[in-house]
Amino acid sequence: MIIFTSCVSVPTVKENKIIEFSIKPDKGIKPGIYVTVTVKTTDDVENVYGWIDVFGSPKVTLKYHKEKKIWFYIFPIPLNASIPQGEYIAKIEAVTKSGDKFYAEKKVSTY
Repeated sequence: MIIFTSCVSVPTVKENKIIEFSIKPDKGIKPGIYVTVTVKTTDDVENVYGWIDVFGSPKVTLKYHKEKKIWFYIFPIPLNASIPQGEYIAKIEAVTKSGDKFYAEKKVSTY
């Protein structure tokens, strides 16, 4: 009788370091309004970046508010911006001190 044995490793899933992610407003986005992004993370996150998943969208660095322990970014959409009607994906990347990266995303809309 022949017995085959094998070692199977189960990949471990790292706990996502992004606890909360909000973008306001998430509907009715148009030129002239202010958009606020807030992200709550664990303490080992060193940097947080955000962008909209469309061609040419810059990746911005969120600022850390020490008292509230949140990352945030507030920006006005320029009055002369041309935003085609539709839905878009807002993305967040949190980078820990050890270099691990974690992602979150939300739909935003011009409707």
